[in-house]
Amino acid sequence: MALSFPLNNAPYGLVAIAAALNAPESTISLKPVPAETSTTTSLIPQGTAKPVKISGQVAIARYLVRSLASNSLYSESDLALVTAQDNLLDIVRQTIATPKHITTLATAANSASTAFLLAQDKPLLADYAVWGAITAYTKSHSLLANLKDLEKFTAWIARMDQRQECKLAIERVDKALKDAQETIAAEATSLAAEKAKLSSVVEVPTIEGSDPDTDPLDAFKNVLAAQLSTLVDVDIKILYDALEAPRASENGHIALSVPRLRLKGAPAAIAADIVAKVSEE
Repeated sequence: MALSFPLNNAPYGLVAIAAALNAPESTISLKPVPAETSTTTSLIPQGTAKPVKISGQVAIARYLVRSLASNSLYSESDLALVTAQDNLLDIVRQTIATPKHITTLATAANSASTAFLLAQDKPLLADYAVWGAITAYTKSHSLLANLKDLEKFTAWIARMDQRQECKLAIERVDKALKDAQETIAAEATSLAAEKAKLSSVVEVPTIEGSDPDTDPLDAFKNVLAAQLSTLVDVDIKILYDALEAPRASENGHIALSVPRLRLKGAPAAIAADIVAKVSEE
């Protein structure tokens, strides 16, 4: 299963759910993507005839429970518990990273059970979903001051943070985020270097008999002759004169007449040597 998610909406809850169900780490591969404004998360189950794309963390959480054949986190036999979970999951599904939405989610959590949100002995699906949403928010924002007044909520967060599956989730997701950010930074540096290289000013040398100021083709030939002069021991003027229009238009705009270079040896061998040197550059 490939879990693709934007950098600003890390799936801590989903990874904790998989860990709570004793799923191997290989069950989910984390693929952060640089979509800073998107809150969509998609899971693509692998190994099927036609991979299915599932979007939204709540939909993915339900899929995980079903695919791992476990009703320990979400049992449909208790209608009241199902209803309570669904109410919280709906809030998570609608939550985006704004103070207003996070406050609504925390307030709803605070009004639930005094131990975990919906059960007295262990977390349920909604616990992990709410914890994941809150954790993703607090990783990139300061915890809202008014949330500290929600005593049940803050006590529950503290208990969830200490659970092994939650610690594992933070470790895995944070590493994936760090690796992705380093890759993005490296790509940005490489792209900037390429742009700088492309935008660098090329000095057009002066060659007797050429007129680069008024003839763009002469300017190109002068630069090319200067570059070739660093590869072959031939005067730049001779190189300039050896650059001419090819006999066939499909061979480009400029061709180098090797015989006119006045070098000893077979022209084909000399040409091959020049091509090899250009490739090395």
